[in-house]
Amino acid sequence: MAIATRKTTLRWAAHDRAKHLLQGLDEVEVPELTNQVLAELEQMPNFHALVMDEARAIIYSAVLAAVATTRKPAGAYGVRIREMPLAQRLEVRKAQISAWMERVGHHHVRLLEMTKQDLAIASQDRARVGEYHTRIAELWQLIMAGMDETQHVEDAYSIDDLARLYEETVGADPTTI
Repeated sequence: MAIATRKTTLRWAAHDRAKHLLQGLDEVEVPELTNQVLAELEQMPNFHALVMDEARAIIYSAVLAAVATTRKPAGAYGVRIREMPLAQRLEVRKAQISAWMERVGHHHVRLLEMTKQDLAIASQDRARVGEYHTRIAELWQLIMAGMDETQHVEDAYSIDDLARLYEETVGADPTTI
């Protein structure tokens, strides 16, 4: 295994090692593979730095989630908002909108502080993600149509068939899968 540079993320290094270890396997036990990948990654000279980078990202995400959950109105936890009276739903929505943080490029901006350009970027990102997921759902429907109840995908389709169907349904960008 090539030694990863400081710019390499732990996630990417783990993905790369897992792909290498998966070659030629028809089945895998994920916990066992995880242990194998971890054992190899621990040998990397910059493993601690990569772990700390990843830990920072995890902690950042947890802090962001904590901030979001502390902004919910009292009584909103465990209650389906659709079952609330309209006046109460509006109060919940106002609190949610007041605390809403939206991803704009590589950072998050409070909705009420977003500019028109921020909204355009966020809207495009959400639409792109939504379109992608819709195309994937269409692909699953197309694959299902060619199968009976007892088949697995690999029984009904070759990798070539699936690649062609993906290309026809989802699109040409290989990085989206």
